[in-house]
Amino acid sequence: ENTGERSFIVEHSSLNTYSQDDLVKTIADTKQKQFSHVFVQPYIGEMVYKYLEEVQDCSVWLMTQDLPPGHPAIGLTDCVQVSWAENSVIDKSRLMHFADSYFHKRTREILVTAGSHGVAYLNNNGEYYFVAAPKVATVDTTGCGDAFRAGFMYGRWRNYSPETCVKMGVACGSIKAERFGSHYFISTSELAGRLSKII
Repeated sequence: ENTGERSFIVEHSSLNTYSQDDLVKTIADTKQKQFSHVFVQPYIGEMVYKYLEEVQDCSVWLMTQDLPPGHPAIGLTDCVQVSWAENSVIDKSRLMHFADSYFHKRTREILVTAGSHGVAYLNNNGEYYFVAAPKVATVDTTGCGDAFRAGFMYGRWRNYSPETCVKMGVACGSIKAERFGSHYFISTSELAGRLSKII
């Protein structure tokens, strides 16, 4: 919220500044239960694997994005978000076939985002949801994926149902699309208003 209260600590993950010392601190903080939910940016290279390997026994919920089938980090997170082409048709049978290459070891959930078309969710028990994105006046899509993940992870942290978590993510992403720039903090009233249009 705009009051400064935050549910998540964001570790800076720039390739240029995230060091081995930062990695050691992040691993230690995770093991000491400083984090309950972590999104791991896959673009910081080898440090991603080191972090994921080190925290496998921790009670943290882990999420990453855009790992192609066969990627070595698959199976080391609880959830993988995969981006499909803008406005791709996402149907359950296509997603189930696609998801087979992701469901093993720790990974139990997959999210497929397709821009303004919407988001599909599937877990390894066959639970499936598709949430269409609301029509909005798009100004800037920078940060929409981050906003989606923040909404989805907040719902997970609050122990909401998977369907509600996806709707929260879609709401946050669509609100961000209406704003210019990547640093916009969504208020609870904005989120509630948008959810009422999605739910």
